[in-house]
Amino acid sequence: MYQIAHILERAHSVELAKNATLKMQAETLRNSLLSSISHDLRNPLATLVGAAYILIRHAGFVVTHRQLLEKVWGPSYVEHNHYLRIYMGQLRHKLEADPARPKYLLTEAGVGYRLSEGEGI
Repeated sequence: MYQIAHILERAHSVELAKNATLKMQAETLRNSLLSSISHDLRNPLATLVGAAYILIRHAGFVVTHRQLLEKVWGPSYVEHNHYLRIYMGQLRHKLEADPARPKYLLTEAGVGYRLSEGEGI
């Protein structure tokens, strides 16, 4: 019985650590976006932060075009992939040292986008 309790406690600790890491990465990304956006009205803050938040919550996994469009703009925009290309490009310019060779915000051709799990995000 002790071993099961110990295993459950360890699993809970790992989950808490993962959540803390995700929160820290989200805060770092949020601060980076806020500091770089200033008054640029062509990049609505809510859209960039909304897309970044969804990608952070699903870091390491592909988020489909449809999922991003529905969560950020709403169900009536799920067919408007051009919005995504524009905003993901802008987000990439804010996050990546070399946006042409992204390390963090990766395109999964024909499917969606993936925020890599790793150091430096």
